[in-house]
Amino acid sequence: MEIMDGSPKHAISRYVEWLITVVVLINCTAVILDSVPEIHALYKDFFHELEFWSVMFFTAEYIIRVWALGAHLEGAWKRVGAISSVRLG
Repeated sequence: MEIMDGSPKHAISRYVEWLITVVVLINCTAVILDSVPEIHALYKDFFHELEFWSVMFFTAEYIIRVWALGAHLEGAWKRVGAISSVRLG
């Protein structure tokens, strides 16, 4: 799945990379702001929601990457099997 690998051949791949970058930057900013006691007191519910949805986002990203890697590895093992059968046959 080249889209998740940052392939320059796919426009959506660049979008995915930008989206991940933006979510990371938002999370970094939120951690910095949440460390200020006055801001935390006012926006703790917002930071909690942001944290929850960020975890959901990165969990989905992880699952998609593992799924894509599994499909890639399955194809690689099929090719190895085909090469082995030709070599042994």
